[in-house]
Amino acid sequence: MINVVSAGLPTKLKCVRNLCVEIHSPEAASIVEQALRGFQFEPLQSGEYNVYLNLTPKRAPLRHDGPRREPTKSRPLTLAPTPSRSG
Repeated sequence: MINVVSAGLPTKLKCVRNLCVEIHSPEAASIVEQALRGFQFEPLQSGEYNVYLNLTPKRAPLRHDGPRREPTKSRPLTLAPTPSRSG
């Protein structure tokens, strides 16, 4: 059995759209689950095969660590008069 996590599978999965795995033990199932934790997918089972379709990395939630600011009110734009040229 290959430990898919230590073999770098989570990184390699970013280049894969669909994955088919034959799992033979609860430990193997746990390893595959851990490798897929950072992905969204459509799971299917076909006989002894676990199929994961449309693998896409989960996006990290947006964070804003700074203080919250109230939105500023927009003010109408006022143009300064241009000096007239006499001459």
